Order: sequence, then C-alpha cells, then structure tokens
Amino acid sequence: MKAEQTKSTDREPFVSGDPILRLLKNRWRVNSWLDMRVIVLALNIPIAVLAVANQALLDQPGRTGLLHDYAWWIYQFSSVPATILFFLWMPEGIQSVLKGLRRNRTILEPEGQEAIDAFQVFIARFDRNYSHWRWLTICLIVVTAFMFAAVVPEHRVFKGWQTSGAVLFWYHEAYWYLIFLLGTLIIVRVMISIYWFNRLFREFRVDIKVLHPDGAGGLSPLGSFSVKVGYLIGILGVAAVAAVWSHTAYLLKGESLGPRIEPAIMSMIVVYLIVGPIVFFAPIGTAHSAMRTAKDEFLLRIANQFEMDFAKIQTDLGKDSGELNARLDKIEQLEKIHKLARSFPVWPFNTASLVRFFSSTLSPLLLALIPSIIALMAR
Repeated sequence: MKAEQTKSTDREPFVSGDPILRLLKNRWRVNSWLDMRVIVLALNIPIAVLAVANQALLDQPGRTGLLHDYAWWIYQFSSVPATILFFLWMPEGIQSVLKGLRRNRTILEPEGQEAIDAFQVFIARFDRNYSHWRWLTICLIVVTAFMFAAVVPEHRVFKGWQTSGAVLFWYHEAYWYLIFLLGTLIIVRVMISIYWFNRLFREFRVDIKVLHPDGAGGLSPLGSFSVKVGYLIGILGVAAVAAVWSHTAYLLKGESLGPRIEPAIMSMIVVYLIVGPIVFFAPIGTAHSAMRTAKDEFLLRIANQFEMDFAKIQTDLGKDSGELNARLDKIEQLEKIHKLARSFPVWPFNTASLVRFFSSTLSPLLLALIPSIIALMAR
C-alpha cells in the first residue's frame, strides 16, 4: 500500500498520465478563460488568412463568407473555448470533490492513518484509470472514423468559405478534429468520474452532516461538480442549435437566410432533454442512496427506541408518577428528534445548485424555439 502511495506522489493526479493535458497545463500554462480566447484566436488566424487568399471572407454568389457565417463565430466565443477550458478543468474538478468531501468529513474520519492511506490508494487507482493511455487511443480511433465517415463528407458539400480552397478545407477539418477529440475525451472522462464517484460511496463509510451549512449534508462538492458539467452541456446545446440552424439556413444552400425551426432541431431537443438530467444525476446517484440509507437507519433507531419506551410506559401505568413522567418527557423528545430527522437532506445538492443546472441546460431550448416563435408572430 505504501509503495502505491509513494508511486502516486511522483505524478500530478489526473494530469501527468495525459500527454495533451501535460502540454496544455504544464508546458503552455493554459488555465484561464483569457488563455482560451488567445488559443482560439491563434487557431482562427490561419483561417482568416486563407479565407482572404481564397476571396471567401465576404459572401460570394452561391457561397457564404467567413464573416457572415454567424454560427462559426458562435462556436468561437462559446463552445470551442468552453470545451478546451472544461477539458483542463476536469482534473481540478475531480480533486475539488475528493478534497471537499474530506474537508467536510463526510467520507472518512480525518484521524487514523490507515483510513487516510486507504483513501490515497483509492485516489491513485482513480487517477490511473482516468489517465490511462487506452482512453486516448480509443478516442483517437473513434474521432478519426467519425471525421472521415461523416464529418468530412458533410463539409465537402458546404456552400461556404470552408470549401473555397483545399488548404483551407483541410485546416478547417483539422481544427474540428482537435475539438471533437477533446470533446470525446471529456465525455469518456465524465463517465469514468461518475463510475469512480459511485465506487467512492460504496467503498467508504458515508457520514452525513445533517446540519452542514451547505444544505446538502456536507456532500455539496459532488453537487457542484454536476452543476459545472451542466454548464458545459448548456454551452454545447447552444452550439448544437447554431449548427442545425446554419446547416439548414445557409451552409447547404449558399444563401444567408433567416433562422427557422427544422425537424432536426426537435429531435435534438428530445435527446438533449434526456441526456442532460442523466449527466446531472448520475454522479450523485450513489450519494443519494447513501444519504437515504443514513436517514432511514436513523429514523428506524428512533422508532425502535420509541417502541421500547412506549411499551415500558404501558407497563408503568399506575406505578410511580415520577418515573412515568420521565418516560413521557423522553417520548416527547423522541418525537421532536423524529420530526427533525424527517427533514434531513437526501440529495447532495441544494436548491441553488439545482436552479443553476436547469437554467444553464434549458437556455439552449429557448434559442431553438425562438425561430418558430418568430414565424408564428409573423403570420
């Protein structure tokens, strides 16, 4: 166990095993939203230069120019930097959950070297699985197949600046290859995190802090992680709406039409409404079960004590009134404790976290519905 712990300290948790993370975080020191915008700007400079060289900066007959491709700029100011930033934030987010649960003393007691060692070994196992090279290999294979089987053929028929020159087209494809690769890695690693967070609550004793100020029994770090995942889902939802709109409005037609609702948008909304809540509740499912179990066990203990004292009251009727009054007082206290226990939280988030998640994930739906609302008003 000690050998595993010593070995794990030689690497930065959830970073050192990933060459892309090491390059961005340790070599290029990319950490902030400003850094993201600088990277996005640098990636777009060759696109702008090539668009000028191919006379594709402005609209041409039958072709939408770069400056008029509004969906592209929505991507550059929302989903692209958010994808890079979230990819970089994931290791920090995971560590904030683990440290927060330790700080709130909800997973294990801070005393006891054996318990602390067991927790460090768990983190080392989590890290090795999270950063394993096989996930990057699988994602590279999947994204490569997806690009050449679906994305590249679709982009070839665009009536836009993307197809104005061979060099520009392939740079555009390489650009999306990078973003799709990071996005796929995020999806895989969110799933890995969900799995290991659930294992955490199965392998370690949960101590719910009923009166913790976070209103979530001390488990709010896990709820906060889900909320941040919800932010990314919301931003990607906006990008998806922009993609469907741009494809149906002008990229496949060569003319700048106004946005309008299409069946594809409705299909996307249905999938979005299903996936969004699943991603939010999956990391906290086992925590909810642990909190529910802890609450039910406490209520059962109160109920058993109540039954014992109530049975003694029945046998004490007619005896010493002082002893009877003492038992009646105890019954009243048990009723108060029972009432308090019934109010214990059973979800590791508070109302504010829930509101933030659903407001971020539902906002793209409003964007998707705006075109149909405008169309109805224009009739």
